[in-house]
Amino acid sequence: LAVYFAMRCMQSGTAKFEDRSSNFEDELCRHPERSEGSPCGIEMLRYAQHDTMETGNRQSAIGNWQFFWWMCVCCGAALGTVLSSWPIFVLIPLVSLQSVLMNRRFGSVVRRTVAGAAVAIGVYFITNPYVLINAFTNREVLKSNFGNSLAMYEIARVGEGFVRVVQLTIEGATLPILAVGMIALVVAIIRKNRTAIPLIVVSVAFFLQFVLIGAGKPAEY
Repeated sequence: LAVYFAMRCMQSGTAKFEDRSSNFEDELCRHPERSEGSPCGIEMLRYAQHDTMETGNRQSAIGNWQFFWWMCVCCGAALGTVLSSWPIFVLIPLVSLQSVLMNRRFGSVVRRTVAGAAVAIGVYFITNPYVLINAFTNREVLKSNFGNSLAMYEIARVGEGFVRVVQLTIEGATLPILAVGMIALVVAIIRKNRTAIPLIVVSVAFFLQFVLIGAGKPAEY
């Protein structure tokens, strides 16, 4: 769900921009005397471009704002389910960078990233209240639990981990599904599909994590 909301953030406002551009082209077709080469056509073009950009930015801001917070909530819930989901947090700064593309200052990216991370961490503590409770009342239990988790995810034998992850991926997803996914990845990169960026980035982040800690892991890994 976090990836879904991130992808919605990436595409928010695009359809509106295309609709308004299409309306402008239809208007020129209905009125040939207002062609782009005429002074009137040029003025219409300038106005339509400016109006489309302003409207698209406002609509993108509203849509991004809603999808962004839902994405942060899902990131926190994922971490609360299993600690190895932490790479999903890469979506927060990634989507926050959309603020730059919407003519905002870089400071808004930092503020949005910090606020989003705070929301996600807050959701993590809500779904795992005893982590916060034991941090103040029984730190030894908390230290023991985290120690056991870290022992399960030791970084070692990266080459062996890569081979093991590929084996388990083929076994779990089947080779045809893996092949289709790789082809889709290549097509998205070639077409420079912005909507697919969150999915690609998260997939790479999780793949690298599993390669680093995947050596010798059983099938349920």
